[in-house]
Amino acid sequence: MKVSVCSDMLFGDMPTAKAMETLKAAGADAVEFWGVDGKDLRAIAAASRSLGMPVAVFCGPPVSLIAPDQAAAFAEGLKALVPTCDTLGCRTLIACSGRPDGGWSNNDMHDRLRTTLEAALPVLDAHDLTLVLEPLNASELSYLRTSREAFDLCRMLKSPRVKVLYDIYHMQLMEGNLTSTLLANLPLVGHLHVADVPGRKAPGTGEINYPNLLTALTRAGYAGYAGMEYWPADDKAAELSRVVEMVKKAR
Repeated sequence: MKVSVCSDMLFGDMPTAKAMETLKAAGADAVEFWGVDGKDLRAIAAASRSLGMPVAVFCGPPVSLIAPDQAAAFAEGLKALVPTCDTLGCRTLIACSGRPDGGWSNNDMHDRLRTTLEAALPVLDAHDLTLVLEPLNASELSYLRTSREAFDLCRMLKSPRVKVLYDIYHMQLMEGNLTSTLLANLPLVGHLHVADVPGRKAPGTGEINYPNLLTALTRAGYAGYAGMEYWPADDKAAELSRVVEMVKKAR
């Protein structure tokens, strides 16, 4: 299992390219971040090449996937990000469903989510991109809150271009049953996000048995990224080194 680190969350006080040096020193394999606005993409790309540290994933267009008449806008937003993907050498983008409106029914939001994803498929195919759909916990005001709906949507679409970003922190809050759910749906998992409960702190600080969970995933054949997206302690570089070591010990 490879380790990616969300530089915005752990080292948001420094430029991403500089943070990548710290991630490399801690043993991480890749960097990820939220949006690209305000980032020096050329510096990140240069650091990626010099450090041998790819950009694993970043956020896609800030367009709701569940609002009426947004399917074309989302597809166009994906097209607009292709040059950025090319610059960074990153082919995986994060998509969240968007905030629900009190006047929209769940059935309507589900249908619009599927329609928007279907409209995105030609862009994803044409540019060799993968979209990872992320359910969030209820406090995030997101329509998509369960892994089951996300996995079901992937099965309906029948495309390897759309997978699930399974955020272990969010799903522990929403549904638990982490290991069984992940193992039952592993081919549809495109990326993991990692943090512990409570507090969204580093794995190993809370109630989730991360060594057992990561070992089970590794033995089941998951070879993708475990993306560290937690609020760090004061000794963040040393803490990250410990976390990376824990993940890589999972066999």
